[in-house]
Amino acid sequence: MRNIFCTKSNNNFALALVIGFLLLGALAWWSAEPCAAQYAALNQAAVGNYVKFGTYPQGDNGEQEAIVWRVLQKNADSLLLCSQYGLDVVPYDPANKPITWKDCHLRVWLNRDFVEKAFTEAERQRLIAERHSTPANPQFKTPGCADTVERVWSLSIDEARKYYKDDLDRLCYPTPYARSKGAYTVPNDGMCWTWLRSPGQDPKHAACVYTFGNVELEGCGVYYTIGCVRPVIKVKL
Repeated sequence: MRNIFCTKSNNNFALALVIGFLLLGALAWWSAEPCAAQYAALNQAAVGNYVKFGTYPQGDNGEQEAIVWRVLQKNADSLLLCSQYGLDVVPYDPANKPITWKDCHLRVWLNRDFVEKAFTEAERQRLIAERHSTPANPQFKTPGCADTVERVWSLSIDEARKYYKDDLDRLCYPTPYARSKGAYTVPNDGMCWTWLRSPGQDPKHAACVYTFGNVELEGCGVYYTIGCVRPVIKVKL
């Protein structure tokens, strides 16, 4: 009798094990489907299209939503993306002192806090670390900084002019979450201003895209806490 019960028990265990593996496989397939669809959309996107990648608090109460990105450039193996909306409110640097992109708080925040909050581990593996130059301000000759390498950044003055055709094209609106964090917006119209990585009129100012889409060379005080962040990333296809 013991042998009979042992056989039945072993059969039941084996059956449970098989069912468990099938369930795990189904769960893995189901969870991978959104990623597969997401990456297919990235591969099919063209310059000027909008794609979704990663998530970030965007609702009034900080609800996580998919980040919408505009495709600025497409290469054979990558997409250059800029967020469609102002996603958060972060000072370029909270200390009112001379600073460059290389050492500023915003650069650290984008590559640490934002990356951790916005992307899964699989998505972070698709972010391409890029080398960037930050030249001097073309009008005020305020020095830029040595080349930097980062996975997330802000556009420079030249890039803001290169990838967007005019002021209207550069207009940006904050998410409800960014508004709740204190983003400055144009009364009645709702546009915000966003940081660029380039220096402004002096080392205590950083250039920005102002509320009506104009590239503001004088910039804003680096300690301002009302400017929005419009991250830029390059994603591997």
